[in-house]
Amino acid sequence: MDNSRRTLGGGVWARIVGSITKLHDTQMISDDVITRALGDGAMFWTDRWCGTDRLGVLFPRLYALTRDPDETPRDLRVEAQWQFRWRRPIRGGEETLQLQNLMVVIASVSFYQRADKWTWELETSGDFTVQSIRSYLDGDRLPVAAHSTRWNRSVPIKINIFLWRVILNRLPSRAQLVSRGIHMESV
Repeated sequence: MDNSRRTLGGGVWARIVGSITKLHDTQMISDDVITRALGDGAMFWTDRWCGTDRLGVLFPRLYALTRDPDETPRDLRVEAQWQFRWRRPIRGGEETLQLQNLMVVIASVSFYQRADKWTWELETSGDFTVQSIRSYLDGDRLPVAAHSTRWNRSVPIKINIFLWRVILNRLPSRAQLVSRGIHMESV
Protein backbone atom coordinates (compact mmCIF):
# COMPACT_ATOMS: atom_id res chain seq x y z
CA MET A 1 0.00 0.00 0.00
CA ASP A 2 1.28 3.45 -0.91
CA ASN A 3 1.17 5.50 2.29
CA SER A 4 2.41 8.67 0.61
CA ARG A 5 -1.14 9.62 -0.37
CA ARG A 6 -2.42 9.28 3.19
CA THR A 7 -1.76 12.68 4.67
CA LEU A 8 -3.49 11.96 7.97
CA GLY A 9 -1.11 9.29 9.21
CA GLY A 10 -1.67 8.37 12.83
CA GLY A 11 -1.47 11.87 14.25
CA VAL A 12 -3.86 14.40 15.67
CA TRP A 13 -5.87 14.93 12.48
CA ALA A 14 -6.44 11.20 12.07
CA ARG A 15 -7.92 11.11 15.58
CA ILE A 16 -10.07 14.18 14.88
CA VAL A 17 -11.43 12.69 11.66
CA GLY A 18 -12.06 9.39 13.47
CA SER A 19 -13.92 11.26 16.22
CA ILE A 20 -16.07 13.08 13.68
CA THR A 21 -16.98 9.78 12.07
CA LYS A 22 -17.92 8.34 15.47
CA LEU A 23 -20.01 11.44 16.29
CA HIS A 24 -21.86 11.04 12.99
CA ASP A 25 -22.33 7.28 13.47
CA THR A 26 -23.69 7.65 17.02
CA GLN A 27 -25.94 10.58 16.04
CA MET A 28 -24.30 12.84 18.67
CA ILE A 29 -23.77 15.41 15.95
CA SER A 30 -25.90 15.29 12.84
CA ASP A 31 -24.28 14.90 9.44
CA ASP A 32 -25.10 18.47 8.49
CA VAL A 33 -23.12 20.07 11.37
CA ILE A 34 -19.69 18.89 10.25
CA THR A 35 -19.41 18.37 6.54
CA ARG A 36 -16.52 17.46 4.33
CA ALA A 37 -16.10 19.14 0.98
CA LEU A 38 -14.27 16.38 -0.78
CA GLY A 39 -11.43 17.00 -3.10
CA ASP A 40 -9.16 14.24 -4.24
CA GLY A 41 -8.31 12.72 -0.85
CA ALA A 42 -11.43 10.73 0.04
CA MET A 43 -11.16 7.01 0.63
CA PHE A 44 -13.34 5.34 -2.00
CA TRP A 45 -14.78 2.57 0.18
CA THR A 46 -14.59 3.92 3.74
CA ASP A 47 -15.49 7.64 3.51
CA ARG A 48 -18.92 9.16 2.98
CA TRP A 49 -18.17 10.89 -0.27
CA CYS A 50 -21.00 9.67 -2.45
CA GLY A 51 -24.43 9.79 -0.83
CA THR A 52 -25.34 9.21 2.77
CA ASP A 53 -23.44 6.01 3.49
CA ARG A 54 -20.01 4.53 2.86
CA LEU A 55 -19.69 2.52 -0.34
CA GLY A 56 -18.08 -0.32 1.61
CA VAL A 57 -21.29 -0.60 3.64
CA LEU A 58 -23.61 -0.30 0.64
CA PHE A 59 -21.66 -2.83 -1.44
CA PRO A 60 -20.11 -5.30 1.03
CA ARG A 61 -19.25 -8.02 -1.48
CA LEU A 62 -17.33 -5.62 -3.69
CA TYR A 63 -15.60 -4.13 -0.65
CA ALA A 64 -14.49 -7.63 0.37
CA LEU A 65 -13.07 -8.17 -3.12
CA THR A 66 -11.03 -4.97 -3.39
CA ARG A 67 -7.26 -5.28 -3.21
CA ASP A 68 -6.80 -2.03 -1.31
CA PRO A 69 -9.64 -0.72 0.89
CA ASP A 70 -7.77 2.60 1.28
CA GLU A 71 -7.93 3.52 -2.41
CA THR A 72 -9.07 7.02 -3.31
CA PRO A 73 -11.37 7.81 -6.23
CA ARG A 74 -8.33 9.43 -7.85
CA ASP A 75 -6.53 6.04 -7.67
CA LEU A 76 -9.42 4.24 -9.34
CA ARG A 77 -10.29 6.81 -12.01
CA VAL A 78 -7.99 6.64 -15.03
CA GLU A 79 -8.75 8.85 -18.03
CA ALA A 80 -12.43 9.29 -17.01
CA GLN A 81 -12.90 5.50 -16.61
CA TRP A 82 -13.21 3.52 -13.40
CA GLN A 83 -10.42 0.94 -13.08
CA PHE A 84 -11.19 -1.28 -10.09
CA ARG A 85 -8.56 -3.70 -8.80
CA TRP A 86 -10.13 -6.89 -7.49
CA ARG A 87 -8.51 -9.86 -5.73
CA ARG A 88 -10.29 -12.13 -8.20
CA PRO A 89 -12.65 -11.60 -11.15
CA ILE A 90 -16.24 -10.56 -10.43
CA ARG A 91 -18.58 -13.52 -10.55
CA GLY A 92 -22.22 -13.37 -11.58
CA GLY A 93 -25.21 -12.95 -9.32
CA GLU A 94 -24.95 -10.64 -6.34
CA GLU A 95 -21.46 -9.37 -7.20
CA THR A 96 -22.50 -8.33 -10.70
CA LEU A 97 -25.65 -6.70 -9.35
CA GLN A 98 -23.63 -4.78 -6.75
CA LEU A 99 -21.16 -3.64 -9.41
CA GLN A 100 -23.99 -2.38 -11.62
CA ASN A 101 -25.56 -0.51 -8.69
CA LEU A 102 -22.18 0.94 -7.72
CA MET A 103 -21.68 2.28 -11.24
CA VAL A 104 -25.10 3.97 -11.10
CA VAL A 105 -24.28 5.58 -7.74
CA ILE A 106 -20.89 6.95 -8.80
CA ALA A 107 -21.86 7.92 -12.36
CA SER A 108 -22.87 11.50 -11.54
CA VAL A 109 -20.06 12.39 -9.13
CA SER A 110 -17.70 15.22 -10.04
CA PHE A 111 -14.16 15.41 -8.72
CA TYR A 112 -12.07 18.48 -8.12
CA GLN A 113 -8.31 18.74 -7.99
CA ARG A 114 -8.15 20.27 -4.52
CA ALA A 115 -7.57 19.20 -0.96
CA ASP A 116 -10.44 18.02 1.23
CA LYS A 117 -11.91 20.69 3.50
CA TRP A 118 -13.94 20.28 6.66
CA THR A 119 -16.73 22.82 7.22
CA TRP A 120 -18.30 23.62 10.58
CA GLU A 121 -21.86 24.63 9.71
CA LEU A 122 -22.61 26.19 13.12
CA GLU A 123 -20.39 29.17 12.24
CA THR A 124 -20.91 31.40 9.22
CA SER A 125 -17.15 31.37 8.64
CA GLY A 126 -17.19 27.56 8.47
CA ASP A 127 -14.48 27.40 11.16
CA PHE A 128 -14.85 25.42 14.38
CA THR A 129 -15.22 27.32 17.68
CA VAL A 130 -15.63 25.93 21.17
CA GLN A 131 -18.45 28.41 21.81
CA SER A 132 -20.48 27.08 18.88
CA ILE A 133 -20.20 23.44 19.94
CA ARG A 134 -20.97 24.36 23.54
CA SER A 135 -24.09 26.25 22.45
CA TYR A 136 -25.10 23.36 20.19
CA LEU A 137 -24.67 20.72 22.89
CA ASP A 138 -26.22 22.84 25.66
CA GLY A 139 -29.15 23.86 23.49
CA ASP A 140 -29.90 20.70 21.56
CA ARG A 141 -28.46 17.75 23.43
CA LEU A 142 -28.52 18.51 27.17
CA PRO A 143 -31.71 18.71 29.22
CA VAL A 144 -32.92 22.22 29.88
CA ALA A 145 -31.59 23.39 33.23
CA ALA A 146 -31.67 26.67 35.12
CA HIS A 147 -27.87 26.74 35.20
CA SER A 148 -25.41 26.58 32.34
CA THR A 149 -22.45 24.23 32.41
CA ARG A 150 -19.82 26.67 33.59
CA TRP A 151 -16.65 25.50 35.31
CA ASN A 152 -14.20 27.28 37.56
CA ARG A 153 -10.68 26.53 36.36
CA SER A 154 -9.05 27.43 39.64
CA VAL A 155 -10.61 24.51 41.55
CA PRO A 156 -10.11 20.78 40.94
CA ILE A 157 -12.47 19.12 38.46
CA LYS A 158 -13.98 16.87 41.13
CA ILE A 159 -15.07 19.98 43.07
CA ASN A 160 -16.64 21.43 39.91
CA ILE A 161 -18.54 18.19 39.37
CA PHE A 162 -19.61 18.03 43.01
CA LEU A 163 -20.96 21.61 42.92
CA TRP A 164 -22.68 20.98 39.60
CA ARG A 165 -24.44 17.95 41.08
CA VAL A 166 -25.42 20.00 44.17
CA ILE A 167 -26.97 22.70 41.96
CA LEU A 168 -28.91 20.07 40.00
CA ASN A 169 -29.94 18.31 43.24
CA ARG A 170 -28.32 15.11 42.01
CA LEU A 171 -26.23 14.02 44.99
CA PRO A 172 -26.97 10.45 46.11
CA SER A 173 -28.26 11.46 49.53
CA ARG A 174 -30.66 9.22 51.42
CA ALA A 175 -33.62 11.48 50.53
CA GLN A 176 -32.69 11.46 46.83
CA LEU A 177 -32.25 7.69 46.75
CA VAL A 178 -35.60 7.11 48.50
CA SER A 179 -37.34 9.49 46.05
CA ARG A 180 -36.02 7.30 43.23
CA GLY A 181 -37.23 4.11 44.89
CA ILE A 182 -33.84 2.98 46.15
CA HIS A 183 -34.02 1.95 49.80
CA MET A 184 -30.76 1.29 51.64
CA GLU A 185 -30.02 -0.01 55.06
CA SER A 186 -28.42 2.41 57.48
CA VAL A 187 -24.60 2.37 57.49
